[in-house]
Amino acid sequence: MAQLARTTYRTIQRVEDGSGTSVLTLWALAVAFDFKDIDTFTKPMTIPTDEQLQAAREQFEKGYLVSKAHKPESGRCLAKLAEETLGDYIEPACELSQDQALTFAELTDYLRDYRECAEHYSALHALRCMTNCKSS
Repeated sequence: MAQLARTTYRTIQRVEDGSGTSVLTLWALAVAFDFKDIDTFTKPMTIPTDEQLQAAREQFEKGYLVSKAHKPESGRCLAKLAEETLGDYIEPACELSQDQALTFAELTDYLRDYRECAEHYSALHALRCMTNCKSS
């Protein structure tokens, strides 16, 4: 958050603790959250009821396809996922650091490349390639 708001980690801690903050800090946070009004941070926020949450969830599910995500437990599971993926919508689920974004982009490229050529290689050929790569 500090990086997005272009402020210090300690400033974010003070804001989270409810300590007083400057207008400049509020403005930096508003920009980081893409808010147009810095008063968003000073206005009281209402906590939705269980019924309101349920209604919002139902409304969301009407407009979006929701599926459960499973963490691949092995390279074989990841390869199967890449083979079966029809769409090309690969997006991170959260904000990533620069290093994480680079790793995510490399993995995305690898999965796209694998999906495009996987049908041309037998499982035995793929296993030999992986064994050769490990020994290199």
